Amino acid sequence: MAVSLLIVDDEVDIRDCVEDFLLPYGFEVFQAGSADEAMLILASQPITVLVSDVVMPGMNGIDLADAAVALQPELGVLLISGYVGNPELMQNTHRFLAKPFRMDKLLSAIGELAKKKAGDHKGSPAKV
Repeated sequence: MAVSLLIVDDEVDIRDCVEDFLLPYGFEVFQAGSADEAMLILASQPITVLVSDVVMPGMNGIDLADAAVALQPELGVLLISGYVGNPELMQNTHRFLAKPFRMDKLLSAIGELAKKKAGDHKGSPAKV
């Protein structure tokens, strides 16, 4: 079974860039442009790892991550933001990657979160 990712960012170019990078690794990728849209996907799809921007209109990424984990308790969460001095991030318990990030760092973080959820299954797609 493929590792499923939900990429949440209000900037479509970022979502598309991340998806284009990750698809060749065998990930199943869903996109959402807002927290509300993400919650609809999370209510209908099992997701392995949520990758979310922090600063978005409406619900922010930290609140989205907390709501998403309440809905899917085994969900891995990676928050991304260019606002590294944000005080909310300092109190955040989820994994964090500062923008701009290198794609290899993103891939590594997703791989670690996916392994925590599913264990290291040899031969699985999207093994990183």
